[in-house]
Amino acid sequence: MPKTPVTLSSRGSAADVFNSNAADFCDTETTNKRMRLGKTTFERDGGMCVVTNILDVKEAAKLSQALSKSILSGRTVGANILPLTLGGEREAGAREQAWKALYRYFPSICTAVDNYQVNKICNILTMCTIVHEAFSSFKLALEPDEQNEHVYYVRTYLGFSTILKRDLPMNGLVSFTAYDRRHEMPNRHLLRLHAAVAKVLHLSGVGEEIEEIMRDRDSICQRASDGSTDVAKDSNGYMTVAKDWRWI
Repeated sequence: MPKTPVTLSSRGSAADVFNSNAADFCDTETTNKRMRLGKTTFERDGGMCVVTNILDVKEAAKLSQALSKSILSGRTVGANILPLTLGGEREAGAREQAWKALYRYFPSICTAVDNYQVNKICNILTMCTIVHEAFSSFKLALEPDEQNEHVYYVRTYLGFSTILKRDLPMNGLVSFTAYDRRHEMPNRHLLRLHAAVAKVLHLSGVGEEIEEIMRDRDSICQRASDGSTDVAKDSNGYMTVAKDWRWI
């Protein structure tokens, strides 16, 4: 379905974008920051799910009756690529262990989330609720197309709700569009990390799959400034990251 540019109201549905995460915070300053991020993310993504182009139901209600009937709408939320708990204070020991593994095997993410700061717009996507559920449980991932910026392969795994396939792009690719160019786009290094973890978590043959990932250097690995790569040349790298992610 082609994307339909939508003019968002100044208030939009930003308050709804992060309802799913509101319980993670208790201090007013952090909650207010999340609300501001919700508004900017919603504006950047045009109030639509970046995977299915489903328009947020509240924005759809503001359209003309004829137009609202011609598009798909649903409730959208803000989906974090790296979960918020990685930036929280709870279970600090497990958090530190997870970050150590992430920085070791994926050094390119340091420029996006330095000092454990995951509460950033480059770490957030607008998704309809059912897509968010699949994404956060690693049943769906977005793997960067290394030849085209802001283009991603949609990867699905065992447990993915097949009813969603009707709303996925037929060619298996999604292209992110910035409807408000003032705001930073989702970070491809973070999405590459998420996609790698999703793949490992759904392995049927760990050794063979790890070797395949390592051979596909163009789509998975990024060379760091010191010459090292994002993924260590052994199967323990991915497995360590995947294992440490499970505590979240």
